Amino acid sequence: CGAWHAVPHATWAKGLAVAPADTSSAVGAAAKQLLLAVRPGELPKISETAELSARARRNLIELTELINQLDGTSPPDMQALKNLIGCPPEFAIRNTCVYHIEDKPRLDAWQTLLIERLNEDAGIAPDESLQTLLETVLSPKPAAKPNTQLGNLQSALYAMAGKHEPDHSAQWVGVRDARQEAEVAAGMAQQLVATGAGPKDIGLLLPADEQYYQFVRQSFDHAGLPVSGLPQPEVQRDLGYETVFNFLVCKQRPAPAMALAAFLTSPLMPWPRAQGNRLAHSVMDGDYSLKAPANADAATAGMLSLLRERHDTPAALMAALSELGERLPNDDKQDIHVSRASEAIALVRDRLDTMGKIDWCALRSPVNPVPQPVGDEITFTLEGVTVWLEDKTPWRPVQHLIVLGFRDRHYPCLPGYSPLFFPEDLRAINAACGIELDTDEALLRRRRALFKSQLAPVSESVTFLVPRRDAFGEFVAPASSLLFMASLADGVDKPEDLVLDIESSADRSRGRHIATAPLTGRFPPRPSPTHILQLRAAR
Repeated sequence: CGAWHAVPHATWAKGLAVAPADTSSAVGAAAKQLLLAVRPGELPKISETAELSARARRNLIELTELINQLDGTSPPDMQALKNLIGCPPEFAIRNTCVYHIEDKPRLDAWQTLLIERLNEDAGIAPDESLQTLLETVLSPKPAAKPNTQLGNLQSALYAMAGKHEPDHSAQWVGVRDARQEAEVAAGMAQQLVATGAGPKDIGLLLPADEQYYQFVRQSFDHAGLPVSGLPQPEVQRDLGYETVFNFLVCKQRPAPAMALAAFLTSPLMPWPRAQGNRLAHSVMDGDYSLKAPANADAATAGMLSLLRERHDTPAALMAALSELGERLPNDDKQDIHVSRASEAIALVRDRLDTMGKIDWCALRSPVNPVPQPVGDEITFTLEGVTVWLEDKTPWRPVQHLIVLGFRDRHYPCLPGYSPLFFPEDLRAINAACGIELDTDEALLRRRRALFKSQLAPVSESVTFLVPRRDAFGEFVAPASSLLFMASLADGVDKPEDLVLDIESSADRSRGRHIATAPLTGRFPPRPSPTHILQLRAAR
């Protein structure tokens, strides 16, 4: 965190004071993108005559100053690449020849250098047949018949080519929200299985959104259909931020009993779990003395003493936070959590350094603990409905595809906005410095190509489910690709004309594979038996 303040005149300086976590994340991402655009140890060279706006030039200079302040320190993922690139050839366990197709995926300067280094050290002549195989896998040919609407989408989407009559190979269905999408998809999958399709021949294309994973899992479990390739997100408690957050709550007197108990039972404390539970029970029973047990070691006594002491001034709290960091365990098992705690302490100290009087709410806000993702476990099986993700290439072909979440900013997933550079700034920097920072146009081009590659392995039908509302009930627009799809459909004047409304009986009858409950007849009210009326009257 000290590096952020080492450039005090930077445009992000005021943002650090107001929103340190968000500002440091945005600036850090921009600095990382700049580092990855050049080879390790290099920085973009800015010519005085380069045609850059004053804003772009200033932000670029300040980013390079920030990188220089890091003194060669890199994020863990970049450091791993740097170590591999700098590793002598004799350290190689085995020779590796890497094959790659341009933009599949796009490589930054560091990854490109690593592949060059691996191939150079391997000394193996490239096998053209392997390169051809890779191109075939990553650039699949359209699987649908060319004279169908699906085949036309596979070959001509975004190309503004010839139109095709709407047919049964493609449909767009408007539904209420993400939960109904999952229910409709499960019903469609049941209908397809009933007509003879195998579960593995049915595909789901999902946004990279945990909400969709949960809804699909619930709906398909209820429908009795197994799925293959659905992520199972794994998260863990953020013990580091949690410990610092609870410490701050305890320091604002009077300390709440629940906060004291949570702090005392934290796995980062220097005492065994059983002892922490006994201390917490004492607090919950009304004993706030926090006395160390008779047989307590120095670490236990020191932490409890730190918790008892008052720290009502910025200077005193600053010292207490430093002591807390020193008293956290030096244990490999808790290394990640201790690192998170140190990060949280640094954030609080940076904010505390600007205060004349302690603002407890402002200190706690940047270290509010949230569960930390530790990876997605994905199980791939031969059977089961095939699940693809919006940001990944398809992993096996299917006959029928159901696309969920066909809404604004998805399919393709639209680029975000840089807080430091306008799109034209990025283009000017690339031209002036001879580097390749990702521009909106480049990202959009690659993501459109990815979406087309996801449609390519589908041989018979595709259904796009278009949600009308988000999780908060707010209206959402369809995906921007709907405009391009409508331009390829003969006889369609407006994009919305393609979309069937699931709530309309007429539209449902035009749809394919949509599961509906059978209609029931009307029944007159049943007369109540006379003896029941007599019993009620007696009561």
